[in-house]
Amino acid sequence: MKLITKELEKKFKKYPLYSQDGLGGDAKVIAKFFNPVGVGTWLITEGNKLDNGDYEMFGYCHLGDDYNAEFGYVMLSDLENIKLPLGMGIERDLYLKENQTLIDVMKSNGMSVPDYLINDNLDYIKNCKDYSLLKDTLSDNELIEINSVIKEFDDYVSNFDDGEKDIISEYESKYGNYNIIDWYEGLKSTESFLEEFTLCKGDDSIEKI
Repeated sequence: MKLITKELEKKFKKYPLYSQDGLGGDAKVIAKFFNPVGVGTWLITEGNKLDNGDYEMFGYCHLGDDYNAEFGYVMLSDLENIKLPLGMGIERDLYLKENQTLIDVMKSNGMSVPDYLINDNLDYIKNCKDYSLLKDTLSDNELIEINSVIKEFDDYVSNFDDGEKDIISEYESKYGNYNIIDWYEGLKSTESFLEEFTLCKGDDSIEKI
């Protein structure tokens, strides 16, 4: 299988080395390479094309052991030169979805999300008054999901003007206002929350669609 394609070359131009620094588990995965007959998965988030045509890539390498999996650099040529049984080689995941975060891909591939990525992805939920209770009762993945809901909601609200934000704040205060046990009970994803409620511009309330 050809590991590099024209489409992937465009993604490397969009995400060169260091372009997703600091994003942690929110970094976008632009390619997934894997061993089709054994252990070995590389989740690539950045890469630069070298003068010799090779690619220096950065991402998360998982060799079948969560404990020893780590971030690091790998050359495209190194992956291409790995010889596997039956004349096979490293393959590229043709079904990797667009705009998936590193944590999304880890979870969908059955990998444990490292604690340091979990902590990096709880920046919003840590400010909520029920955080200590939730930390004791929910799984790490559930905490990350709730944190994503809060983050997406804050980003969503930032698109409105001050008057509209006042309406949203009033709604929040009536509905829980970061009492996240009440506010997010029953929410299954960020998308479902943001699609369920919309701001009726020019009105005095937020109505359910």
